[in-house]
Amino acid sequence: MQRKLEGIVALMIVCMHAMGQGELAQNSGPLRTVSNDFHPIIRDKLSAEDYRQLTHSGRIVLVDFYASWCGPCKLMEPMLNEISEEQKGLIEVVRINVDDNKDLMQSMAIWEIPVVKLYKDGKEQWSRVGYTEKRVITKQLRKLY
Repeated sequence: MQRKLEGIVALMIVCMHAMGQGELAQNSGPLRTVSNDFHPIIRDKLSAEDYRQLTHSGRIVLVDFYASWCGPCKLMEPMLNEISEEQKGLIEVVRINVDDNKDLMQSMAIWEIPVVKLYKDGKEQWSRVGYTEKRVITKQLRKLY
């Protein structure tokens, strides 16, 4: 268990360092917006106005800022899929690729990933930088119902 945690911490440091240096890895191509009953929506390029509209949807919105090359982001993906499935109809889970949205990331001052944010009625209710366990996110979600 300790080795796994040390590996996660090492991957987080690598991701944070890369973001801090502005050396964002290039994706193999833009992601498409996909939505189904059990998986988060993955958004293509977003403007600040697009993001504002997204977070003012009238639902609780969980936003995950990630990169395909980020180890902790990859570890969180299955857990976010589970939350999306379990909370279907109650919340909207959205994943935003930082490499595809550099202007948005800069305007929001997001320099480290992963970042998870919760919105209700268009207002940010909670935010967390770094790998976040499912139980921590679900605890925060329960506070918003």
